[in-house]
Amino acid sequence: APGMQQLKGRWLRTDGGYMLDVRDVDASGKLEAVYRNPQPIHVARAEATRHGTALHVLVELQAPGYPGSTYTLHYEPQRDQLEGSYFQAALQQRFEVVFVRMK
Repeated sequence: APGMQQLKGRWLRTDGGYMLDVRDVDASGKLEAVYRNPQPIHVARAEATRHGTALHVLVELQAPGYPGSTYTLHYEPQRDQLEGSYFQAALQQRFEVVFVRMK
């Protein structure tokens, strides 16, 4: 099972210039994260949880145009990707997304 430290790194969304930079993960699963589109957007909450062997990530954004928008992702260790959905709260729309690790 992958450890939570596997989440650290810079992740690029495959459908655009959106970047999630996970700088640290503490023992409780709290993430120190920065989100850019391409300018920084305030991350109100970022956390990782484990369900069995699976790692899940929740990122909540709070900024003009992003009031309560969230990423609900899971880590795919075989592909070294974060996969899941993005809820754009202002538009009330959900999008399937994939983030790949930037080398």
